Amino acid sequence: MINIYTDGSFRDDTITWAFVAVLGNEVVHQDNGVIQNPKPDLVKIRNIAGETKAVMQAVVWAQFQHHKEITINHDYTGLSKWVKGEWKAKNYFTQQYANWMKRVAIKIHF
Repeated sequence: MINIYTDGSFRDDTITWAFVAVLGNEVVHQDNGVIQNPKPDLVKIRNIAGETKAVMQAVVWAQFQHHKEITINHDYTGLSKWVKGEWKAKNYFTQQYANWMKRVAIKIHF
């Protein structure tokens, strides 16, 4: 199974995200991006916006690579709690993240 490590950050109204995919001991893919000039509602959730974007981008990549099962390693607890229904997603962006993750056609472990 492939392990994916994700993270997001926020500084000066710039949101960033990144993920690294590891199979065994080998990095097989890495990607990152910047959300520049984000909408004010996205700025309110600061680095969480980057955290969710990293996970979603990683899942999209894994699907394109035809992985059937992945493990997402993350440092923000909400990423898994919202998807599992253990926490209520309280704003539009976290609700969209949780709903999208529940519909993906890949088995995800956190």
